Amino acid sequence: MSDGAEWRQVTVERVGRAVQQLRGKRSAQWLADRTAELGAPISRAAISNLENGRKTTVDLADMLVIAAALKVPPVRLLFPDHVNEQVEVLPYVSVQTMDAVTWFSGEDYFKSAYEPKIPKHLARDINTDIKEYEENARMLTKARTLNWARGDLAAARKQMNRAVERADFSEGEFFAHTVNRLEEIIRSLIEEIDAMKDVER
Repeated sequence: MSDGAEWRQVTVERVGRAVQQLRGKRSAQWLADRTAELGAPISRAAISNLENGRKTTVDLADMLVIAAALKVPPVRLLFPDHVNEQVEVLPYVSVQTMDAVTWFSGEDYFKSAYEPKIPKHLARDINTDIKEYEENARMLTKARTLNWARGDLAAARKQMNRAVERADFSEGEFFAHTVNRLEEIIRSLIEEIDAMKDVER
């Protein structure tokens, strides 16, 4: 378990190791050139310093650009270890890598994160933490569901049109019903998201 300063350095070093591993046999200059092509150049020296642990911080914008250059999700740089390995996501808080990834992406709260080793003055009521997290993640969850519903709607419309072209009216009617239902779900989700935005204002 690390204090704040040590945890920061360990986190930066973890990102640096991930960048070096994912870069593989390609040179640091190759990666620098790729970031330049993306419109946000990062120098070869800066990349080398990150990989070799000479940096004490890592810029979030740089991490996003490097991830894009390496064609990996940004979270792969932050939590690169095996899903079952432990990673220290906060000072004094270690969880399995998969739990860290789902927390970072807003999918879940690492309920098992708080361990007995946490100093008492840093510990909080875990139930309060979970409730706050779930409230803050609700809009993200709704937005994801909306995106999935729109994808399903597009697929259902295609199937409906194909059924009509084949004069298969029974199947066409089924998909028409599916389209109507998905449109209702999408309208409802949009209203819920708009209402959440109004509350936040």
